[in-house]
Amino acid sequence: PPTPAKSEPVKLSFEVSDAVKADIAEAGKAYDKVCTSVDHSVFEVPDFNSKYIKSKSLGLDGVLQMTFQLAHYKMYGKSASTYESANQSAYKHGRTETIRTTTTDSHAMCQTFNNPSASNADKFSALQKAVKTHGGITKNALMGKGWDRHMFAMKYEAAQNGMALPSIYQDRSYAALSEIILSTSTLVSPHLSGGGFGPVGPNCYAIGYTTGPLKGLTDPTMVGQDGFACAIMTYKGKASQMCDAVKSTVHDLFEVIGPMEKK
Repeated sequence: PPTPAKSEPVKLSFEVSDAVKADIAEAGKAYDKVCTSVDHSVFEVPDFNSKYIKSKSLGLDGVLQMTFQLAHYKMYGKSASTYESANQSAYKHGRTETIRTTTTDSHAMCQTFNNPSASNADKFSALQKAVKTHGGITKNALMGKGWDRHMFAMKYEAAQNGMALPSIYQDRSYAALSEIILSTSTLVSPHLSGGGFGPVGPNCYAIGYTTGPLKGLTDPTMVGQDGFACAIMTYKGKASQMCDAVKSTVHDLFEVIGPMEKK
């Protein structure tokens, strides 16, 4: 239990000039403008969970990340630069690295799922390959073998030391990679209910996701059921459309992955 306070708290009164008051008021208006510009939507679905996905020998996070890839492709007909946070707490001063979810295999998977001639077996095979690749990239990022932080550090050092920026940083491919369209991260806490995090750019979808007991945010009958949930925020005004695309993709995946394997 917390240690009792030795004395009652004392209210502090601040003397603020009119100029500072005006600055505070303007900052408040700017903050409100940003808040009201963010579109927010949540989605929950039961049974799309760890037990179900792992029964098919698929990586849980890989499948969830491929869900977002497929949803974006469903909306825009193309793959997009994606950020997923990797925790490097295994290292003394480790912080984060980027898991680059979008790969040639994830793109090929999206194309296969959108090919009318592709069978469910074709789609499942493409999903397996993309998930396996994602697993390898994730492992590398966790073990300090990612590249985003290294690239940032070299760019920063060049700027700090007055050096010419290497040509790779001026390449259009690097520019495309640097504009994050899908910013994703797991949000696992019993204290979060439909919360998320903001988009990192004007074209970004911020996607916080988790699996486990559902909160029944959109359907009270789902409370306590084991499933998948995500919260999406964007400045684009299309959070509900992205949620609908994720929902549609989950149903597609249920059909492709098939019923849960019983052991």
